Amino acid sequence: SKIQEVTNHPIIDMFNRVNYQHTKYDLIELTTLYQEICGDAFWSLEFDALGVPTRIYLLQSHMMTVIPNFDSANVIKEYIFASGIGNTTFSPDEIVHFKYSSLVDPYVLGWSPLRASFEHAIIHDKMLAYEEATLDNRARPDMLVSPKEPIGQQEAMRLERKIQNKFRWGGGGGVLVGESGLDYKPLVFPPSDLAALQLRKVSKEEIANAFQVPISLLRTEDVNRANAEAGNYRHAIDAVRPRCIRMQERINKDLCPKFDPDGRLFVAFDDPVPENETEKRENRKMFLMYGVKTI
Repeated sequence: SKIQEVTNHPIIDMFNRVNYQHTKYDLIELTTLYQEICGDAFWSLEFDALGVPTRIYLLQSHMMTVIPNFDSANVIKEYIFASGIGNTTFSPDEIVHFKYSSLVDPYVLGWSPLRASFEHAIIHDKMLAYEEATLDNRARPDMLVSPKEPIGQQEAMRLERKIQNKFRWGGGGGVLVGESGLDYKPLVFPPSDLAALQLRKVSKEEIANAFQVPISLLRTEDVNRANAEAGNYRHAIDAVRPRCIRMQERINKDLCPKFDPDGRLFVAFDDPVPENETEKRENRKMFLMYGVKTI
């Protein structure tokens, strides 16, 4: 069948004026982010007097409860949005529900990439918290001062305060003149942080794999144009294109029929994957070599 691009239609007008706060870009970005983090995203539709959608309002995924009804062909009975001022109930016709695929619950709720890599994300957060605590309060001394002869507790505290007042913050690098025989010993700790850096690297790769992001896009070493282009190409194929297909298919299933019950209207993203110019050149050479095409 022949496909004709429509440039003037109520559904286009609706996407161009999503609601009073958000633009079309905001809507797509927030919908994607909620799916990445929560696994689900919900559009609440506002209708005119004829029952045609006119505006879209994005609802917070973590505040939405999906009530199933497996005795119905629709599976979903209703949606309940719990806000600070009370609960609002929506029928399935009022909601466009985007969700990631889930083997645990293939009909009701989605499973986000963050949830799939949750343990690694927690490890990453703990490493950052540990480093922050270490920098704020290292809980280990840099040197040990040992008197040559026993001194009392009060004298030890006085000497400790004297050293701290003299060398803390901007006083580093000064000279300490002892009142009696003192033995100074710098303390050196093993570089255990190297293991933490390796653990963070592994966690970063695991999280990137869950989100289908090539690790080359997250590295700063060995960066050149060829690696960058290859990473962008793989990212477009493995991450961007599936997300576009998932969104457009849900819109075509649940939103477009509200504008065209006959099922002729559909939306589609432009293909985000750039053409492989090298492959095209090789194909042209082969076609000319074997006479498939002429100059």
